[in-house]
Amino acid sequence: MAATRLLLMRHGEPAAEPGRLLGSRIDPGLSLRGRADSAEAGSRLRQRIGVGLVVCSPQRRAVETALLAFPSTAITLDERLEEQDFGELTGLTWPEAKRSHGDRARAWRSGAAAAPGGESPEELRARAVAAATAAAAANANPNADGEIVLMTHHTPIRALIASARGWPAADWRRISVPWTGLRVVRCRALGIVGDVAGVVAAR
Repeated sequence: MAATRLLLMRHGEPAAEPGRLLGSRIDPGLSLRGRADSAEAGSRLRQRIGVGLVVCSPQRRAVETALLAFPSTAITLDERLEEQDFGELTGLTWPEAKRSHGDRARAWRSGAAAAPGGESPEELRARAVAAATAAAAANANPNADGEIVLMTHHTPIRALIASARGWPAADWRRISVPWTGLRVVRCRALGIVGDVAGVVAAR
């Protein structure tokens, strides 16, 4: 079975105070800048390639980005593409998280453990890879036409790229994707198989 190319797109800038740890428990929409960047990023991408399917996190910031970037493309929601559950760190800034949770917050940030009351890196990785392999299976549809975009969040994208590279969770922090940024992985039924490259960003 040939590997299917998947485009991983991060949502636009959310309407939330910069520096807050949003996770999956807070669900803001996009800021005005986020809306403009989403439309621009989608336009630029559509000029280069055809997009046949968008598989999207159900969180508002991702759905709004998908609708603005790909207004004429079918969108399928998949909860497995939600942002990581940051547990008790949700809504805090990093200085606040360090003050209130100390070593537990540092262990989470290093990729060594789940946030207090939250989701572990390996739990996040497992569901993100499952969503990616399900999206890749859609490529077997003889009526499928165009690229597949996974519209998701920073941590799931990090997890998928790290899986492609064979990196442990502790190395995820080395991966950075800007708002509306795109990365590429190749995937088949058994999982992520590598061949990672950058694509484009809105700015």
